[in-house]
Amino acid sequence: MMRKGFYFSLLLLFLSIIPSRAELVAHWPFDTDANDATGNGHDGQIANGTVLFENIGASNRTGTAASFPDNGRIDIPYSPDLNPESFTVALWAKPSSTGGYASPITSRNDVNGGQSTHGYIIYNDNGGNWNFWTGDGNPGWDTLYGGPVSINEWTHLAISYDSETETKTIWINGTQKGTDSAPNQYSQNGTVDAMDLHLGAGQDDGANFFFSGDLDDVGIWNEALPEEEIKSIMENGISSSLVDPRISVSSEFTAQLEGSETFSIKVENRGETRDLIIDSVELTGADSSNFTITSSPDPIEPGSEDMIEVNFDSQGKTGQFKAQIEIYSNDPNLELLTADLLILVHDPSLGVERNLNFGSFASGISSQTANLTIKNTGFSRELIISRASIIGKNAENFEVISFPESLDKADEPENIVLNFNPGDNEGLFTAQLEIVSNDALNKTIIINLSAE
Repeated sequence: MMRKGFYFSLLLLFLSIIPSRAELVAHWPFDTDANDATGNGHDGQIANGTVLFENIGASNRTGTAASFPDNGRIDIPYSPDLNPESFTVALWAKPSSTGGYASPITSRNDVNGGQSTHGYIIYNDNGGNWNFWTGDGNPGWDTLYGGPVSINEWTHLAISYDSETETKTIWINGTQKGTDSAPNQYSQNGTVDAMDLHLGAGQDDGANFFFSGDLDDVGIWNEALPEEEIKSIMENGISSSLVDPRISVSSEFTAQLEGSETFSIKVENRGETRDLIIDSVELTGADSSNFTITSSPDPIEPGSEDMIEVNFDSQGKTGQFKAQIEIYSNDPNLELLTADLLILVHDPSLGVERNLNFGSFASGISSQTANLTIKNTGFSRELIISRASIIGKNAENFEVISFPESLDKADEPENIVLNFNPGDNEGLFTAQLEIVSNDALNKTIIINLSAE
């Protein structure tokens, strides 16, 4: 069987994020029509003009796209399911123009022409930028900017609102471009009047702010999805979120270890009905001999999680250790999931401020000394300083008086003593102190010096 690979970068940081189990409440793939592929009944009807379903889609995972050539739109009857307290909207858009507040999707209500506003909108504004608007029940809209619109190019757009944290976020091509946390940013469509959802038009009744271009693979969820899931939807299509079982691994997790330690990698089953079975876990890469898999999960029930336990042994070395962990499972889309592992063993470690300012001197002051405090922030090894010297523009005005040659981990902080002498000159003096040591990651550290 050919194994399908999915690669993402995982910097090991002891961080455990348990994503919400969101429900996909509507999905319009636009492969042949405007029907809702979830079976929830949120089927769309073409109105006002033409909508075609024959253009090439955003990727080979999303089928064909809907084209809006002449102010046509798709209306979906109002439903509270399309206007949840927390939500995520994701879609592909290929606009043929910028400006005019052209909207790929809106579910909103302007009460009495904007006396109070409710709902959400994605706009291609008059400045040629993507916007995420929410109504808060007052006049006007809360706007979050997402960056410039690319003409005739497919762009993945995602917006979310988390009612628990009162946070709204916009992503462009899987990258977060804006986020804002503040009270009372969102009041649902239906709070006053219940207006239809529109694809391809922005006004609450669908009669204006028409989108020109193509749309593909539109989905609405009833939770604020985490960034890693939005990236997965962008890369694999919304249909991938319906895969069962579905593997997910904790993301962006970094660790600085002392030399020999065990850490855990969380594995979650985001499927609905089938157990996730981990067939095997393997280690590859330059430093894979420093890692050992000590345990892997038993079958993981839907909505549950378990851990892969990994032992790390620096084998007496320091610095960066890189490897890859390969997880084989019965996820039909991700039979092979590969993650990068990065461990830092920073021992010894030179702890020091990177700037030292001698301050201002009155005319006639001959010299001034200052102390730069340093310490060994490593775990056990002795820090040895082989050189401390002055370089840079005004190096002749600065001098190293003394520096400690070694520091144990248990030692108190010590000082590098420096002297500044302006001579007969005035103005701003700058130079750099170059410290050379056996720091495991930074053999040479530069400290900025200044005086005036």
